[in-house]
Amino acid sequence: AGERLIFDLNNQSMMKEKYFTYKIHAKPTDESKAIKETREALLESLRRHLRADVPIGAMCSGGIDTSSLIGMAKHLG
Repeated sequence: AGERLIFDLNNQSMMKEKYFTYKIHAKPTDESKAIKETREALLESLRRHLRADVPIGAMCSGGIDTSSLIGMAKHLG
């Protein structure tokens, strides 16, 4: 969830306000279906993020998440 802290300098007060809440719509699924849907969502996200009219690069930390995304990006061409 996203929250912000609002400072009122006139009253010397502060208030925490929630401006975003995740809506999770979990549905029962089997493992192979979950893997397929996750892969498809990641590929679609990469397709959108890799649109560019100039060459792009990536910084790798060497972790499994970064390595997976770089491998998928390479697969997309």
